[in-house]
Amino acid sequence: MIKREDYLNVFYNYLDTDFIKIIIGLRRCGKTTFLKSIIEELKGLGIADENIIYISLENVKYRHIKTSKELDEVVLDKVKDIEGKVYLLFDEIQLVDEWEESINSYRVSFDCDIYVTGSNSKLFSSELSTLVAGRYVHINIYPFSFKE
Repeated sequence: MIKREDYLNVFYNYLDTDFIKIIIGLRRCGKTTFLKSIIEELKGLGIADENIIYISLENVKYRHIKTSKELDEVVLDKVKDIEGKVYLLFDEIQLVDEWEESINSYRVSFDCDIYVTGSNSKLFSSELSTLVAGRYVHINIYPFSFKE
């Protein structure tokens, strides 16, 4: 996996902040790979595997999740026995209806650091702006540059 240093620098700037990190970009530009590199960076910092929760909504294991309630059930089950900060990483979050409500409630309810990826305009919804006004940051991922 190629480390995309410029994006990792942005990751480190927002690591362990209250901001929801929204990773956006074109289809197949590297959002999932970047999310997986974040997991590797967290492990390199000594974060225990059980404190890192990665949910890919395209994965057969999670593709049944279509509503925020279903997402909440899965997340609450995964975090119930975890001590310390939890790192929540959601890939293709736009596949869940009303995901904004769930993400905001996790931010308020647990000691967590949240990362989400998505490919479409639903990640720019007015509801997101209302629910987490001033509490999120967009990280725009682009296809490889010539330098990379």
